[in-house]
Amino acid sequence: MFWLTWMHLLTLLLLVPICILFYQVNRLKAFEPPRLSKKGLALLALSGPITVKHNSPKYLTSDGKETWGANEHDFQCFQYLWYFPHYINKLYTDLDEPFRIQELGDTRIPDSESPRYGRRYEVYFNHFKLGIVQISAGSNFCEDKSIFLEVILDEMPGGQIPYKEIMGLLGTFASLCCSKTKQSFYYDKKTEHEIALSNIDYAIMDFVWDLTVEESGPPYQLEVSFSGYPEHYYAILQNFAEMRRRNSPTKVT
Repeated sequence: MFWLTWMHLLTLLLLVPICILFYQVNRLKAFEPPRLSKKGLALLALSGPITVKHNSPKYLTSDGKETWGANEHDFQCFQYLWYFPHYINKLYTDLDEPFRIQELGDTRIPDSESPRYGRRYEVYFNHFKLGIVQISAGSNFCEDKSIFLEVILDEMPGGQIPYKEIMGLLGTFASLCCSKTKQSFYYDKKTEHEIALSNIDYAIMDFVWDLTVEESGPPYQLEVSFSGYPEHYYAILQNFAEMRRRNSPTKVT
């Protein structure tokens, strides 16, 4: 009898995960991504990239003066990032891909704890606005010129944009803003870039999982953030400055 009891228990332990897996597989087979309206589909697929019209602020704050959440290092970071949207848009124009970012005039980054300021950009896939990107000075900016980047795509159309497209955009942000050589001692000595890619993978999996939950509904949000030393962006900025200096006309005395 004791032997039969253990056999029954073992059988039960094997059947339960199999039944759960069977249930989840059937749910995924029956799952259909939410459908966009005709207008949304047109904006997403038929309109082509937007004509970018930046509303770039002249200063980090409205009066150009320091305030709570906008100190000297925040102003310095703000100046460094002036070329960021121009490079992103040129890159995707050259690649003939539909992503564009458009700078907002509002530099105040919403935060529940304290005010923060930085550069903010709307993210578009063709004429469909997906959300925003926000970049501000990192916590150690004074020491290493690091930055903090947040991507909040709060109007993501579930299942309508290919994975490789979204991964490519987020991967571009990670490559620009995180070092591929600087290691973090808090994450098994992974590089900043590797940590950013891990954050992106987790965010995308979380987004896909939410799509399959019956109780969830639109709008769907994909949110990811990472920080690091933007060595690649700083190199691009330096190369652009040198090229502009070489091409500038010399004064004749």
